[in-house]
Formats: sequence, C-alpha cells, structure tokens
Amino acid sequence: MSRLRSALPYLFILLLAALILDLGNPLFDKPARDGGFFLYAGSQILSGKIPYVDFWDSKGPAIFYINALGLFLGQGSRWGVWGVEFVFVFAWLFILYKTILKQWQHGAAVFGITLAALGLRIVLGYGNYTEEYALLFNALALYLFFAVDENKGWKYFGIGLLFGISFSFRANNIGGLFGVLIAIALAGFAGNLAKPPNPNHRDTESRRFNGFFLRAFVVQKFF
Repeated sequence: MSRLRSALPYLFILLLAALILDLGNPLFDKPARDGGFFLYAGSQILSGKIPYVDFWDSKGPAIFYINALGLFLGQGSRWGVWGVEFVFVFAWLFILYKTILKQWQHGAAVFGITLAALGLRIVLGYGNYTEEYALLFNALALYLFFAVDENKGWKYFGIGLLFGISFSFRANNIGGLFGVLIAIALAGFAGNLAKPPNPNHRDTESRRFNGFFLRAFVVQKFF
C-alpha cells in the first residue's frame, strides 16, 4: 500500500503530461503551422541539409534538431516527435514537482504542477512548440537554485549552461531563468552586506556566464 501511495504522484504527472499533449496526438490532429515547420526542418536535417543555409526560421537550432531526433526515432513518423515531447513534458513536471516539494509540502507541489500543466495546455495547442522543450531546462535551473548546496562550485555553472540551452530553442523562452539570475545576484548582494566577503563567492558570476557562453561557443562552431 505504501508503494502505491508513493507512486501516485508520478502516475498523476504521467496523466498531466498526456493531458497537455492530447491535442498534439498524431492519431487525431494535424500539426499547427509552427509545429509543422519544425517537423519539416527536422526532416531536412535528416536529409543532410543545414539550418540557416538550406532552410531558415527565426527560432534557435535546438528545436530543429529535437524534431530531427524524434523523426529518426519514429522512422519518419510524427509519433517519434510526440514521444520526445512526452518525455520532455513529463520530465519538466517531475523536476518542477521535486523543486516545489523541497520548499513546501506535497499538497503545494501537486497544486503547483497542476496549474502549470493546465496553463501550458492552453498555450501549447497542437504541440511541438519551443516552449515545451525549453521549460525542462528552466525547471532544472530552478532545481539547482533551490535544492543544491550553495557550496557546490558547479551549481552556478550548471545554471548558466541551462540558461544557454534554453536560449538555443528561442530567445524569449529564458524569462524564467532571468528571474533565477536576478535572485542569485540579489542573494549574493544581501549576503555581502550581512557578512564579510567570502572568496568562494567571487567566482559565482564567472561560473554562471561561463556556462552560458560555453553553449554559445558550441552553437557558433556549428553555425
């Protein structure tokens, strides 16, 4: 009985992910304009074409390669892309649940992910948009910020790296991560006012931006 009770939150997250993506189900619905173009971009990549050279869109390259991965896994079927969408949405809700649970209790975590899921379902429509993929990296950054020990040197580098990956899908998807970065800056400023400077905190800014610019360097090498 205890095992079943411990599994209930994850079954609930599974159902929420299915609810979010129900309109994107390839069995019943066609893709919308943006989602359809991303599918086309993914198919072009699998045919050996290069983004921004052989085809163009204002979005970042990550969305094209995610669609290419889905089409590859599905052997050209939209079900492969839908499966990748499901994994990303489920992982986003799972990480968000764990993050809220660290700060508050189970009821607050369930309420929070339910509101987030219902909001995303309204925005997402027929699916395969940049938001559903980038949200996972935003949630991971939040988890690092709230749950990882302050003394872990890689914490801020990881947040910066996730910031850069989210940026690779669409530039304005990183609004939530800006909130994390501002909170880090304010926390550091308040800490410096409250106590003598700690040499271990001097590298916080550089670690964060090194993570972001590492992602930018990798993308620049390809495009």
